[in-house]
Amino acid sequence: MARLHPYAPSARFQRRSGNQGDRRGRPRHPFDVGGQGVRVRPVDDVGDQHHLSSGGCVPYLTATEAMGTRFEVILETGSAIADRAIAEEALEEVTEGHRRWSCFTRDSIITRINEEGHQRPVAVDDVTFELLHLCQRLWRDTGGHFDAALGSRMASLGHHPGPAFDETPGFAAVELDHQHRRVRLLHPSVRLDLGAIAKGHALDLAAEVIVASGVDRALIHGGTSSVIAIGSPPGVEGWVVAIAATGVEVSLADEALAVSSSAGRRSADGQGHVLEPTSGNAAAGGCHVVCGESAAISDAWATALVTAAGDLSLPRGYRQIALPIAVKC
Repeated sequence: MARLHPYAPSARFQRRSGNQGDRRGRPRHPFDVGGQGVRVRPVDDVGDQHHLSSGGCVPYLTATEAMGTRFEVILETGSAIADRAIAEEALEEVTEGHRRWSCFTRDSIITRINEEGHQRPVAVDDVTFELLHLCQRLWRDTGGHFDAALGSRMASLGHHPGPAFDETPGFAAVELDHQHRRVRLLHPSVRLDLGAIAKGHALDLAAEVIVASGVDRALIHGGTSSVIAIGSPPGVEGWVVAIAATGVEVSLADEALAVSSSAGRRSADGQGHVLEPTSGNAAAGGCHVVCGESAAISDAWATALVTAAGDLSLPRGYRQIALPIAVKC
């Protein structure tokens, strides 16, 4: 069982009091979608689209493609100009995350670590180092069931190109130099593949931009597997998120939700994309949904629950959503 870890809370959902405007001096406006709220369905790890419907006015929605999936921001400040500016600034965090952390991008920091980190330590920016440090902490806290350094095994199963190894020590062979912000790979088989936690971390950064801009109500998601709800529509307790193929609906307010499933994306020969770190084989741990403050941390624990077949205890501040027995989402 993983030990409980009191992850430090951030100021992500802390708001200013009163209608004092945001850091750019824009006035704050209520988010009015009528009495029915907004329903987002489905949300899963397979790639279905979100479908939105609301009573009253239609919120501003914009999207971008990054990290192999679609990210969307839904918000309303009462000003179309402000809506667009805030949403575009939030999505810039996502596109910057793609440039930094995609192992499919030739000039990303992760690609550079994978190519050079076996020969020498690779210096990285502070944001990337903190994400890798979080990966290391989560690898330890989940007892190794979450491992963001299985890229070579993913390649051997046909999920992406690159050097392929059937066995790898994973994050146990990743060395982080905190003083100099450098990363070194200690075994030739180790390749970083941040996957869902990179998407979740990009959402966390985007949410911080939105809240810092004075927006009280918004929803952002990445690839239908990760969602962050900021506030809630007027007259309802939260944004309603439906988990595809389960019949389960979750009400979210100031919280993130992540879904991981062994029935998700597969390679050409049918191998699942969630790997059990010890064996290196595709996990068969079903579908798991985790809610908490951080999308990145929720994503990691949802993945760990899949690889551990549910046999883990979540840290304080995080909860698992009960699903029907044997459901495949």
